[in-house]
Amino acid sequence: MKGADCHERFPIICGAYILRAAAEPPLMSPSKKQSLSRSKQSDAENALLCEISRLGGEDRSKGAEGALEAFRSALSRLVSENPKAYGADNDTESQKRLVWGLIASVRMSFLKRTISELRYKAGYVVVFGRWIHRAVFTFVGFGLLAAVALPLCAVSLMSTAAWGWVPGAVGIIVSTGVGIWILSRIRNN
Repeated sequence: MKGADCHERFPIICGAYILRAAAEPPLMSPSKKQSLSRSKQSDAENALLCEISRLGGEDRSKGAEGALEAFRSALSRLVSENPKAYGADNDTESQKRLVWGLIASVRMSFLKRTISELRYKAGYVVVFGRWIHRAVFTFVGFGLLAAVALPLCAVSLMSTAAWGWVPGAVGIIVSTGVGIWILSRIRNN
């Protein structure tokens, strides 16, 4: 799936993907329900693959798809060699259902784990279950430092007392130095 196609099918709003899934009609046969759940599953997987492509590039996305396909084919081969051991019948349809059932949760957990690794490498951390970029903490920290230090320093700079401006000047120099230190640490990491 190409990057532009990913973002057209799964737009990002407030950091969350909106998955387009068809509404389930009230009366539906079990096979149609299963195929509909498969299409919803593939939409969710496509959204995860788009995220992998966005964070890790097209090569990483193709690698993830290749790994999933290799796992599916190996599992299909194992089930077809000995279907009774896995609880399937000798017909191919029951074997396909079994393979799809076995691989469904593994696929999603593999994709989610891959995305979490890529997000961590891209500088994101988990805070209260949400992925937030480390730069947010820098800007909040530096913003709070500036919001507290600069008004106090400005008042001190306007002092009419002898040498009353010194604490204000020192405060501005220290807050600027701390800001430079914070930004240099981020740049080095």
